[in-house]
Amino acid sequence: MNPDEKQPFSHSLAARAAAAAVIGTARSMKILDGPVRTAPELAEMEKFLFVSLFDAVRSRGSGLENELSPDEISAMFTFVFLRAAEAVSIFRSGQGHFEFDADGLFGGPVPFYADETIGARFKANSAFPSECAVAFLKLARELPAGHEPLLILFEAMKWCFRLGCHLGLSDDAPR
Repeated sequence: MNPDEKQPFSHSLAARAAAAAVIGTARSMKILDGPVRTAPELAEMEKFLFVSLFDAVRSRGSGLENELSPDEISAMFTFVFLRAAEAVSIFRSGQGHFEFDADGLFGGPVPFYADETIGARFKANSAFPSECAVAFLKLARELPAGHEPLLILFEAMKWCFRLGCHLGLSDDAPR
């Protein structure tokens, strides 16, 4: 087989490893200690967010996966984590709709608007997205050639978002 040919589903093991790295980080930081809390409305917000993220990444140009610095990757994890705080706040309030604004996606401050209790919970766990980025970067260095780095990055960020939603939905989460 020609190594340049792309095979369907060829990256699933790498994507699973990316998810496991983020889940392991959540467990070690005591963010996840049981089943992941979620809601269908949050899944819809996740879908909207990640479609918008793909568009934002594409707008930066081709070959991005080779151009992202570790700091930009860390900023992206922080961005999706804070979007989870917004998503849960919108879900819990039953008001408003989830919007996408790319401010802070690749670095700089990430503005976010969340319920006071949820916002405090996320601030208390502000190291989580950085630790997810560290776990992802370690995994990315260990993967054999031929894996799509952007797909693996997005899988890891998807779990950072999901676990952020889990944190926001937890009434007994670390504060």
